[in-house]
Amino acid sequence: MKTSIALLVSFSLVKRTRYDSFTIHPVVHTWARERLQISEKEEIIQKILEILNRATSLDSIRRESPEWDSVLERRIFIHVDHFSQLLKIQLGTNMSPTSLFDKFDKEKLAAIYGIGMVFGNQGRYDDALEWYE
Repeated sequence: MKTSIALLVSFSLVKRTRYDSFTIHPVVHTWARERLQISEKEEIIQKILEILNRATSLDSIRRESPEWDSVLERRIFIHVDHFSQLLKIQLGTNMSPTSLFDKFDKEKLAAIYGIGMVFGNQGRYDDALEWYE
């Protein structure tokens, strides 16, 4: 694994941010996403929703909370916005929305609500409404 990452670093495809973490170049992300099967994409979307549910459930991003942290809210918003754009692209292709949404449980529906809330907090009410619907 370390040699693989070292090779990617040598080609500037990943950047080591700390000893134990790294960021991946957007071209590598795009390349990897394009090669996934539809079932693999659906599985990843489900996992992303689980992660976003945990992130959007934090008191520190709820504006009515005394623990609200605008910087954290903005950092989460960047990921929510990017996910939202990619999901629209996937649903616009050959992925069926029902194949995603019939698998939703309470946790994933909470994630969708949280995504709408983050968009609303950022003043992007049309995007928030899409998620709420």
